[in-house]
Amino acid sequence: MLNLLPPETRKRQHAKSSLYSLSVVYIIIVAVLFLGAGALGTWQFVLQNDINMRNEEISRLRAKKEAQSEVVLKAAFIEDRMSTAGSFQEDQKWEEVLGDVAQATPTDVQLSSIKVTTKPTQVLTVGGSTTNARAIVLFRDKLGATSRFKAAAISSISENKTDTSRVFTFTIEISIGTSTKEGN
Repeated sequence: MLNLLPPETRKRQHAKSSLYSLSVVYIIIVAVLFLGAGALGTWQFVLQNDINMRNEEISRLRAKKEAQSEVVLKAAFIEDRMSTAGSFQEDQKWEEVLGDVAQATPTDVQLSSIKVTTKPTQVLTVGGSTTNARAIVLFRDKLGATSRFKAAAISSISENKTDTSRVFTFTIEISIGTSTKEGN
């Protein structure tokens, strides 16, 4: 083929063709870089959302597990209380026990606490106060004479003295028996 174009035009056309090819390659490289950066950013965004959703799910499951463990602990506590209450009702008629304590209480004694311990033996602990030390001894003796109780002992006694009054606070421990005493 015969080229009738002058050499400068040929060189110019070849330079334009090379520049055009180089520009197209540059544009393609820049486009691929932008698309890659966009894809990488999108992928990172999707992964971050996935991580956040999984963290929320883990937090939710931990809270649910904690709530379930609280419910299990409460159920175990209630079950223990029910079995203890059942053993209380099986062993004694507590209304009668409290009635015996009330009957034995002298008029000048004020009871402030009554506590029951069932293991290893049934012990009723009665706390109170009075202005007369003899009333405490009388109370202990009356409790000891009651057929329902095996023994009564004063476990603590203290005197609080002011300028105008004296108050004795005491604790009496009573062993509870299911059998009645002889001779009462």
